[in-house]
Amino acid sequence: MITKNTFTIFILVLFICSLSNCYANEDSTSDIFNKGLDFFNKKEYSKAAKFYKQAADQGDKEAQFNLALLYSDGLGVKQNNAKAVKYLKLAANQGHIKARYNLGVCYERGIGTEQNYNKAVKYYKLASDQGDTHAYYNLGVLYDRGIGVKQDYEKASKYYKLAADQGLIDAQFNLGIMYERGIGVIQNYDEAIKYYKLAANQGDKDAQFNLGFMYENGMGVTQNYDEAVKYYKLSADQGCVNAQYNLGYMYYNGKGVAQNYDEAAKYYKQAADQGDLQSIKQLEKINNYKNENY
Repeated sequence: MITKNTFTIFILVLFICSLSNCYANEDSTSDIFNKGLDFFNKKEYSKAAKFYKQAADQGDKEAQFNLALLYSDGLGVKQNNAKAVKYLKLAANQGHIKARYNLGVCYERGIGTEQNYNKAVKYYKLASDQGDTHAYYNLGVLYDRGIGVKQDYEKASKYYKLAADQGLIDAQFNLGIMYERGIGVIQNYDEAIKYYKLAANQGDKDAQFNLGFMYENGMGVTQNYDEAVKYYKLSADQGCVNAQYNLGYMYYNGKGVAQNYDEAAKYYKQAADQGDLQSIKQLEKINNYKNENY
């Protein structure tokens, strides 16, 4: 499947924006395209595909893109990733930003075409030149890992920042890591905390854990056990093993909370149930203490 969430978001926007505007255009290709949109809204996908194809064959890039979506998801047509790629290329070559991004995904993952990282980079760059958030992020990942390009942490941080500043959670988290560790950028705990908070406020459990760790250890902030506990709990409640262990530790030692072996055991057990060996040892320690003293 081709980045379904991206497609879904795009089509919803397309419905809202295009239906009100395109009818005013008397161009026959636009009329055909809008008929396809009408049928898509009615969930009559085979009819939508028919009109999209007519408009696509006349060179309409929106129809080409939407037809690619139908082939990707098997809506109204037999699912066929190769045909999805065919129509993505047609739309991408006319400058369609989402077609360019999704074509990059196809080349990166080998969906409907042979895997080709160089072409993935090519289409991601075309989309990024038009401001696509996910293209920025994917380029950041490729430069970060040296896939299809020479590994370059500075370029990775550049693309992560472009995506992060547009609100992409994963980019915010990755940029926080780079600032915390000084990878591709000058080490800067203030910037690390800034981007971790942006991601944490959107619910990223790893960013929440890292913030907890920085507050616990006074990295770039005044040491604050209360804040550490706050972020560890947010992360632990989403299943982060390290946060569960660290929160158990805070309760066990009374840091940022009143000492409470029952609460410590609760979080150690959550981590132990996920296979964390240190938590298993701590649980045994608490149980032995209880057996000896109660």
